[in-house]
Amino acid sequence: MFIGNKLLQFEQVSSTNDIAWQYAGDEGSNGLVVIADEQLAGRGRRGDAWLSPPGSALYLSMLLHPDVSCRHPVMLTIWAGLGVCSMIERTLSIKPQLKWPNDVFIDGKKVCGILVEQRLDWFVVGVGLNLAIPPQHFQAAGIHHAVSLQEFTDLPLNHLEVFDHLKTEWIQLYTELISGNHSRLLELWQEYSGLLGKAVQLEASGKVWFGLIRHLNWDTIVLEVDGNQTSFQPQAVTKLQIIT
Repeated sequence: MFIGNKLLQFEQVSSTNDIAWQYAGDEGSNGLVVIADEQLAGRGRRGDAWLSPPGSALYLSMLLHPDVSCRHPVMLTIWAGLGVCSMIERTLSIKPQLKWPNDVFIDGKKVCGILVEQRLDWFVVGVGLNLAIPPQHFQAAGIHHAVSLQEFTDLPLNHLEVFDHLKTEWIQLYTELISGNHSRLLELWQEYSGLLGKAVQLEASGKVWFGLIRHLNWDTIVLEVDGNQTSFQPQAVTKLQIIT
């Protein structure tokens, strides 16, 4: 499988996504991965900036030119998130949560963020994974809902070893994605999101709904409100949160 067969490593960059985009259009760079120990101008889904101490997080971007059937940002975001969740559970025996639309949480705190960008039929999947960011760094930044993987293991976390584990999960899941048989992927999404059958708050098109999630797939999210079912396109849903 081509993901990660071409690897560029940097100590410091402005943004791994920006570097990956420089290779778009070159079929030989399909699957290119850019890794950095530090980003100076990384960005999130809402354009938020985030800085962390050098070497304390894994920043990577994958350049993809997927099959036509997989050229959907929501699908690729969930695919990447499932790979992170599966890697965490397999290596640390911890059950993470894939929180809508692009974050991975452990014990209610964010450990990873994903940003998918699209230009024509090319995509860059950016991933920021907190490996060993000190708790005091989050506190000083006023971020109280974040955590690092190092908090859950006594073993040191090596960037490239973590990436190798991620690559293994992503390759396996990508093979299933392009095969068109998405039943297992959807089961994993339902499992890690914990949304199916739960009472949620859903926001879409500037409106807010409260109801039960009855169906999840790449194309449709079905919400039951007072006995009536309403369908939403996933790309239109800006918030989907379990009500506790």
